[in-house]
Amino acid sequence: MVILSAALKGIPAEIIEAARVDGATPVQIFARIQVPLLGPTISVVTVTMIIYVIKMFDLIYVMGGSNGGPLGAARVIAFTQYVETFNNGRAGYGSAVAVIMLLVVIPIMLLNIRRFRAGASS
Repeated sequence: MVILSAALKGIPAEIIEAARVDGATPVQIFARIQVPLLGPTISVVTVTMIIYVIKMFDLIYVMGGSNGGPLGAARVIAFTQYVETFNNGRAGYGSAVAVIMLLVVIPIMLLNIRRFRAGASS
């Protein structure tokens, strides 16, 4: 929220004022000016949150115990890696889960890097 708030405050007031002078309603200002200008920031925040969710371990371990909640309902990839490696003694399976997690995160990061480079060149 702090990042989105900073990006929202970074929108020049002249643009908003020009839209008001042209007769835009607050909904139109939000939908047609603010959201498109916040697009890169929203995508970066979304990608970061997706990666954090994929890698979440500590909260699930503390709150859900060694099973990941009732009947493993809160299991994510990182927690499954831990359980399979250390609780079940299947290091090979845990390593395979870690590789899958890496393969899921890499395309998301490449997309993020491509967006950063496109934004820096313009």
